[in-house]
Amino acid sequence: MSITDIIWPWAALRRERSRLCRARENLRELELRVDAYEYKLGEIDGNLREKELRLLLAENEIAKLRKKIATGHFRNPETGRIGKKGQTFQ
Repeated sequence: MSITDIIWPWAALRRERSRLCRARENLRELELRVDAYEYKLGEIDGNLREKELRLLLAENEIAKLRKKIATGHFRNPETGRIGKKGQTFQ
């Protein structure tokens, strides 16, 4: 505290108020940034969940197709003859 603050305390009060105002503005800006990052993280999480669901559905589809292949008959493309169940072209 200086002598001018003792003689004229309103200047010190004004300085402190302006510091407080700047601190509040900085806090608001930081809160907006945090909200934006949280929104982006939510989008990323949603996208990852969607991709995970697609992957699970694709795995189920692949399992179904493999089951059909295992129970189906093989047709040799060279001769056109039907082979044994589950046999694949080699």
